[in-house]
Amino acid sequence: MRWCVAVAFACVLSVGVGAAQPPPEAVLRKEAGNYYLKQRVYEKARDEYLASLRMAPDYADAHYNLGVVYFFRLRDYPRALYHFVRYAQLRPEASDLDQVRELVFQALERIEATEREAYLRALDRGTIEAIETFLQEHPDTVYRPDAERKLEILRRYEEERERWQGEVGAAYQQALARGTPEAMDAFLSRYPDVPQAGEARRLLDLWAKEQAAESEAFQKAVAEGTLAALERFLKAHPQGRYALEAQRRIDHLAAAEKAFRIAKKSRSIPGLEAFLETYGDTPHQAEARQLLEELRAEANRVEQTAPAPAPAADAEETARRAREEVLRAQADQAWAEAEAADTAEAYEAFRAAYPDHPMAEEARRRAAVLRENDGAEAEAAQGVPQATVEEDWRRTRREDTAEAYRAFLKAHPEGEEAEAARKRLEELEARIHEAEKSLPREKRKALERYRKMLEGQ
Repeated sequence: MRWCVAVAFACVLSVGVGAAQPPPEAVLRKEAGNYYLKQRVYEKARDEYLASLRMAPDYADAHYNLGVVYFFRLRDYPRALYHFVRYAQLRPEASDLDQVRELVFQALERIEATEREAYLRALDRGTIEAIETFLQEHPDTVYRPDAERKLEILRRYEEERERWQGEVGAAYQQALARGTPEAMDAFLSRYPDVPQAGEARRLLDLWAKEQAAESEAFQKAVAEGTLAALERFLKAHPQGRYALEAQRRIDHLAAAEKAFRIAKKSRSIPGLEAFLETYGDTPHQAEARQLLEELRAEANRVEQTAPAPAPAADAEETARRAREEVLRAQADQAWAEAEAADTAEAYEAFRAAYPDHPMAEEARRRAAVLRENDGAEAEAAQGVPQATVEEDWRRTRREDTAEAYRAFLKAHPEGEEAEAARKRLEELEARIHEAEKSLPREKRKALERYRKMLEGQ
């Protein structure tokens, strides 16, 4: 544009026209404009120069002075440009023509800067109306091709806006339904500038604080290590990210309670040793160790007293039977613990400790299945609690065992996943029941005794 004006300016100079003598009235109005200009009343100065030009359109001095007012005072650069060019046309021999040419180029630069700023403001608003208004106000702008391209983009966007808003609304509702910071953060990563973003950020902050508080409460309950502490946590956070882990710890402690009652009642050294090996991380471990030391001391005293042979035989038989019963109960409890852990390591450890137990073969089968499951070993090693119902459900489906579905239902008793879990649990229990029918009679009796023992404790 600057180049075009420069060429036009040169052409004007080459075909300059002489200026006729202005009438006295026009001169008077021009002088009045000069007076107001000195008084810094620029609007009145402009009006007087315009009045002078209405009387004498070719009055060069009036054009020049009006150009000065527009350029330096009113900052109306398009009009200043016009009057400077008109002055040069009327006075091609003027001594200040180089100065006027420089003012023309400065006006042109400022017109271009103003136009660029106007275009950028229209882009900042980012609406069809803003860009259309810019084109109406600057019909010959150099930005027209770019503006028209952006208009086409905005119009296509406008056509798809309703569909897009529906997609955003559905994604936001899904994030709300999941109710986790991870879900809301994923929504904001995908839709950072949508109308729901402000509320989404508020909820993200709120949920992150709630999650931190839940994590702190869980760690506190774990540190306390009691059944009551974990049950209080689960009651306060029944659908939380640690619900499944809390339920598993509760089951572990409940099994420990039963196992300790059996071991304590039997007063068996092997029974207490087996309890400590399996449940050494529970609150009863201190009492179990103390009782074990007492029994060992008592056994030492009994050995030193050397009882009579006949009564000793009877006592030995009674002790043997009691010991067998306790060891059998401990083995059953160890199987319950292995099922609760439901890991390949737990089943393999059970089978190694109790190779003759009725469930030893089942432990081998389950361990083999879990070993074949990609990622199961890494997940068991990490021991990281899952964050959402959906994640717990994926983990449960991956494990696909009756104990896994029972643990899931304890942590998440409601919802579509719970219904699917109940259905799958029924299928697995029916399959286990059919498998038990094919077991030898002794193993079936052992299983029945194990179930009755659990129900009775």
